[in-house]
Amino acid sequence: MDDAVRHLWTCVVWQALMDFNGKPALTKQQSRTNLQLQAQAWFLSDQVTPGSFLWVCSWLGLNAEKIRRRLSQPIDITAAQSEVLAEERRRQQAKWEG
Repeated sequence: MDDAVRHLWTCVVWQALMDFNGKPALTKQQSRTNLQLQAQAWFLSDQVTPGSFLWVCSWLGLNAEKIRRRLSQPIDITAAQSEVLAEERRRQQAKWEG
């Protein structure tokens, strides 16, 4: 698997987490609310088409349900982001040890 592509999809999840939390870069309040709603819909979607949350998690080897559970907890965006980073670190470490 290409590291650049893996990094790209990891960034997609990260940005969606930021949007979900209402912290997208350089947006107006009205757009911010719209991005939050779009991010929420993306995380909750059951689609498995390329680019969907479930597809990205499968491709990256992330536990989609664990991330969703963390997002359902009150303002626990940091825990969800930590889960994404921890999985990526485990994957990189296994690659180097492998």
